[in-house]
Amino acid sequence: MEERLEKLRFALGLEWGELAQKLGISRAMLGFIRKGDRRPSAKLSLRITELEQTIGSNSVAAVATDINWKERALQAEKKLLQLRKAIQSFIRVTENLEGAL
Repeated sequence: MEERLEKLRFALGLEWGELAQKLGISRAMLGFIRKGDRRPSAKLSLRITELEQTIGSNSVAAVATDINWKERALQAEKKLLQLRKAIQSFIRVTENLEGAL
């Protein structure tokens, strides 16, 4: 299930919290399911399948056959984190400038 969820998240370009929200569960519950601590209910399994179908089987299949998909996903996640840090830094500088005026 973990690999299936990772492929789905990558194909959709979502973070884990966003995927959990789309599936109608908490991020913590998604974490439990990913780790294998909990099994998805029949209803959740259906939602996962439906979400996979909405993006089309071709894109999920393309991700599934790409050997480097996980590495690329991790790289994209690192870049996203760097971008968020840069934006937060920019906001702090902007707020400090506004406070100085």
